[in-house]
Amino acid sequence: MLRTCIAVIAGLALAATAARAQNDHACMRLNHPTVTNAYLTVANKAGLENLLDITIEAWVRPTSYAGFPTIVGNDFTNSFWLGLSTSGKLRFYPNGTTYVESSATIPLNRWTHVAATYLSAAGLVSLVVDGELNAIAGGFSGTTGSSSAPLRIGADQSGGVPAFFWRGWLDDVRIWGIPRGLTQIRQDRYVVYYVSSANASDYYADLKAQWGFDGTRADGTYWGDGNHIATPVNGATHDESLSAPVSYGTAFTFNGSTDAYMVYPFDLDLSAGFTAEAWIYPTSWSGFPTIMGRNYETGLWFGLTTTGKLRLYPKGGIGAYFDGQTTIPLDQWTHVAAVYRNGLARLLVNGKVDAWSTAFTGPTANNSRSVYLGADDNATGTPDFRFVGRMDEARLLAGPRSPAQIRADMWRKVCSGG
Repeated sequence: MLRTCIAVIAGLALAATAARAQNDHACMRLNHPTVTNAYLTVANKAGLENLLDITIEAWVRPTSYAGFPTIVGNDFTNSFWLGLSTSGKLRFYPNGTTYVESSATIPLNRWTHVAATYLSAAGLVSLVVDGELNAIAGGFSGTTGSSSAPLRIGADQSGGVPAFFWRGWLDDVRIWGIPRGLTQIRQDRYVVYYVSSANASDYYADLKAQWGFDGTRADGTYWGDGNHIATPVNGATHDESLSAPVSYGTAFTFNGSTDAYMVYPFDLDLSAGFTAEAWIYPTSWSGFPTIMGRNYETGLWFGLTTTGKLRLYPKGGIGAYFDGQTTIPLDQWTHVAAVYRNGLARLLVNGKVDAWSTAFTGPTANNSRSVYLGADDNATGTPDFRFVGRMDEARLLAGPRSPAQIRADMWRKVCSGG
């Protein structure tokens, strides 16, 4: 489905068959801006204790590192605990007493996906941050242990009472009864999973519990198997304005063949500049894959080089391009953007400026060509330079957006019209 917004925004929203990067639901806000000792409690912990293996994962957006903020707590002295240190490191106790800590600092005020795994047979613990292995440690043994206290999301216990409260937002908290592989964690972190009688399968069998906080209950909670109900305490807030980048929906898949592209036939005046952006999941860098093209010889072209760098032709013309510095990874979602106005061009990766250039002059060249997604309309009018992978929430906006605006809106739908 292609959707557009009138006025200064032309939004290109794609839908087809693959897991997508945009968000459609909600999250939980805890102790922000005021600390009220808010958390969620899970009284029925059936199947969540004394596990031989475990994976805990969540999307987190902390606003403070104070007080050892908890993501999931089952009593860190006797069982498993996942949270942050007071310096922002990811910390995991697989079965009480001893922990493993990340080298990466989890940033404040930004969504980050975190995961911790424990494989008891090997005594091995791994920490994964945004789909990348960040720490690994051995020497552990035994099950994940148990606790008489309820499982808590956003808190643990100290002296038998809730403590170590999360500050910020949490979303899509999941507990698996297996040590998930790095590829599984990386590829699936943008996808919503639920366990229910309606969708039970071998793939879901090891998902012990999942809390998506999508508002299907009056108290703003969701539980994957209908058993592990998370109940808000002390003002844990169901927040529909800032959910993590996970989705129920789909993306468009491009396979690189002659028919794998999309055309949006409109003549948009870009003389005042433009912003082009998209979530992309490339599976190949070959052949200069196009994200968005309007004929690179005479107008806008935004895509990748054969080494995975962003490339932008802001005005068209053979050789009139500049490249980014960051290699866009294969087989994972990345948000990319290109901005141009009257000589200044920028490339952004995940909301941060990756490269900029002042080598161009004058306004953007306009032509009467259609905008292509996943291919370019070359000089002969034959689609070429096809994208291979997945793409979602592609947007072409008339006028330049600031890095702060791009960063703030990359998780959100800019357009909703029909």
